[in-house]
Amino acid sequence: MSISRHPVVVAGLLVLAPAAAGALDLTGKWRFESGSYVELVQVTQSGSALSFSLAGYAFSGSLGSPGTFTSYEVDATSPNRANVFGRVMPSGNLLDGRVVVAFSGDPPYGVGGVVATRCTCDDGNTTNGDGCDATCQVEACWTCAGDPSICSPAGDGSACEDGSDCTTGETCTAGACGGGAPVSPCTNMTGRWNRHAEISGGAPGPSSVDLASQVAQRGTDLVCRNPASENACDVGTIDPVTGNFDVRAVNSDLFCSPFDPLTGSVAPNGLTYAATGTVDFPLPATPDHCGTYPLTENATRCGTGTIDLTETCDDGNLDDGDGCSATCGVEPCWTCSGEPSACTPLTGTPCDDSDPCTSGDTCTSAGACVGGPIVCAPCLACGAGGACVAAPRSPCKASARPEKSVLAFKNVADAEKDKLAWTWKRGAPTMLGELGDPPGGDGYVLCLYDETGVVPALLFRATVPGGGTCDGGPCWTPKSDRGFGYKNRAGAPDGVVSTRLRSGDPASAVVKGSGPLLSSHAYGLPSVPLSTPFRVQLQGDAGFCAETRYDASGVLKNDPAHGTFKARGVP
Repeated sequence: MSISRHPVVVAGLLVLAPAAAGALDLTGKWRFESGSYVELVQVTQSGSALSFSLAGYAFSGSLGSPGTFTSYEVDATSPNRANVFGRVMPSGNLLDGRVVVAFSGDPPYGVGGVVATRCTCDDGNTTNGDGCDATCQVEACWTCAGDPSICSPAGDGSACEDGSDCTTGETCTAGACGGGAPVSPCTNMTGRWNRHAEISGGAPGPSSVDLASQVAQRGTDLVCRNPASENACDVGTIDPVTGNFDVRAVNSDLFCSPFDPLTGSVAPNGLTYAATGTVDFPLPATPDHCGTYPLTENATRCGTGTIDLTETCDDGNLDDGDGCSATCGVEPCWTCSGEPSACTPLTGTPCDDSDPCTSGDTCTSAGACVGGPIVCAPCLACGAGGACVAAPRSPCKASARPEKSVLAFKNVADAEKDKLAWTWKRGAPTMLGELGDPPGGDGYVLCLYDETGVVPALLFRATVPGGGTCDGGPCWTPKSDRGFGYKNRAGAPDGVVSTRLRSGDPASAVVKGSGPLLSSHAYGLPSVPLSTPFRVQLQGDAGFCAETRYDASGVLKNDPAHGTFKARGVP
């Protein structure tokens, strides 16, 4: 949790003051956030009594009457004591609050804000676009049910909600929610706002502040966030008909700023607002006491065509992809100038597409940043941070009789005597086309992945190049209309001397190798004894993959004295 001085929470009391406590039931799953800390919390309500666990600690309390809040406490019998207090918005779907932790005395205190939204789904991930978004809300034109939630797209013509009170009667078309009739008068504050605040009364802090905020309006609920950190900064309500709003600050770590209020009204054109409020600062002579000072604020929203305060462009719209983003920032691969901003793409300019698994990123004439894939060695793929890591292919065809798929090898001091054989029998049905065109250049690689740890590790790799000439003729030859065969007595480059691929139902594969080339390259034959579990995959350039898994129950020989290993596959 975002609590200053000491990150300790022991026990607490929650009192929430809604507009009408008796009409609300907070039972359900809520998404709590305090600064960058986020947790899904199950809240239970019985009458006015509430209970839940947050950050591993149990809280209990009650839902109070309008306008009442608890204050911080110091528990004389315990070194530490925490209170959470706040309010529930009239919608019953949003709350804001405050955490105050007392540490063994009065003071010091640790403080932090809390914002929570009621979840309408939980699919166990934070991925957008799968029906349940990263903030546990059902996305437009999806339906979700269950816990964890299973989500499915809604059909065309289904009623939907685009998130704005300023439209009505929206329906789904090709997965998009739209077509609603406008509601007038109506105010929708969703978007980026450029705010200028003046603080008077001799406040010890700054006399003025300029900042940008990203506002999200859902019905009558308002949540304002810092665009850089995405942390909530103000929470409250708005009347969409009049444009009047009432919010207060949250997530401040200042003990003197529990809930700085701000009340204002959006202009009829929806492009500006004016507001007044107060802000608290510690008094210089007595920092444990606070002074309250008047504040006036004026703001303009992104999309007016005039560059204001924190904006770097403003093209008069709220569209992404045209060079000036929906938050009035110049997008990568673009340059913008003028008011309203005119933007042109920086064709051919180096850029960063934020994908660690691409390289040579360059701006296109359409203003997109495009990079080529990082090429990793066989059996590896680009992972986190752009590093090439062991990557078993998925999906990969298994055998219906894995015990008939045998791996055997010998790894001894005299490398001339090294041998390898892997058979894949009774394999899953495979079409001839899935095998690719080995004579034409589609190669194969045999990969052995150690799976004894949390993540797989590559232990052995042997490539079987596509095309080429071996022993005075083609390395690869078709075998009737069922598959292909490979012969290379020299074994270059990695010691494989023969391979046979057979399509059909069942399919099969055999790879054999011998000689010093099996061990003289990176990821050569592993030493014996060989730890289990592990898996072997035969991966083809055209996408074919066959695999067998092995564990201790299938090991027939694991003899370090003679350097020999043999095992049957397991399901």
